[in-house]
Amino acid sequence: MRECSLASWVILVPSLKRCASTLSSSSLQGKPWLPFSATALPFNDRSEQEGYENLKPIMISQLKAERSYGLHGDLNYRTPIGDAFLSINQLFFFTKVDHPLVLENNTFANAFGYIRTQGAETNIKLAIDELGFYLGYTYTDTKQYNKEQLGTQALTPKHRLSFDATYEIEGSFRFGAESFYTGSQLLSDGSIGREFITFGLLVQKMWKHLDVFVNAENLTDRRQTRWENIYTGNIARPKFRDIYAPLDGRVVNAGLRIKLK
Repeated sequence: MRECSLASWVILVPSLKRCASTLSSSSLQGKPWLPFSATALPFNDRSEQEGYENLKPIMISQLKAERSYGLHGDLNYRTPIGDAFLSINQLFFFTKVDHPLVLENNTFANAFGYIRTQGAETNIKLAIDELGFYLGYTYTDTKQYNKEQLGTQALTPKHRLSFDATYEIEGSFRFGAESFYTGSQLLSDGSIGREFITFGLLVQKMWKHLDVFVNAENLTDRRQTRWENIYTGNIARPKFRDIYAPLDGRVVNAGLRIKLK
């Protein structure tokens, strides 16, 4: 077992935050409240899916603002491994949103319950001279409690994974490759959205007064329309399904930047 000194470990004190719709501000553990009102903008996944059509006026006097409470804490570890440096960050988080706004019969109303989210995020970085490798994993467990019923929150994949590799000569050249994995997830209609992987590249060459770059995204050409229709009904009055994966397919763009100084 590797002996770790206090210089190798950094422990961050967990913080507790409470968010509310209020004009005043105070603090918990020295951190300010984050005031917000969910009644200000009637936008969510459901209203976007409906195309913002036929929405009835919001009766603010009949609604309660969402209140959010959060707790998170993380650990950081950094140590040399030969000529390389290894950094690990482990984050844990928990949030609760009371009486969230939901869209029912084209009207926004408060749900009888709350949404609870908990999970963990791990980030690992390995740096070797001009090379860098990054690995990230996020686990998210989101439940919705409504009228004493427990259900999984839609459009929230439990598993996400990312990997990045970079090579950089400072002021001269930069190359990067990235890949993202998104796990399966529950959709609003009760079906399960499939998992998918995307891949991208970036190449950049720098001179004193000129930079040239080429960026490519979604080289695996993952498109939701490849495995399912994104709407039901007819083209004149479509009813759109949840969009949870890319729609554009492969995207490649290039550019240059001229530096006058």
